[in-house]
Amino acid sequence: MDLGGAAVDVTLALIRNTFPFNLAGFPASSQPCGFDRDGLPVGLQIAGRPFEEATVLRAQHAFQRATDWHLRRPAA
Repeated sequence: MDLGGAAVDVTLALIRNTFPFNLAGFPASSQPCGFDRDGLPVGLQIAGRPFEEATVLRAQHAFQRATDWHLRRPAA
């Protein structure tokens, strides 16, 4: 995968933003929430207290129910 002109492992690209939280014991999740002016996707990251995975998932679920960003795709 090309990320900013550099080849990056796909798995690393997918977890690079949430990994520090998970490593420290703070559950985190990322969800689509829009696009920048270049049409690239922007993510909303929610992190919770240790062992509060359910709280993070409830917050993400509420955001997903209230918006349709998870259904939108960038312009081709």
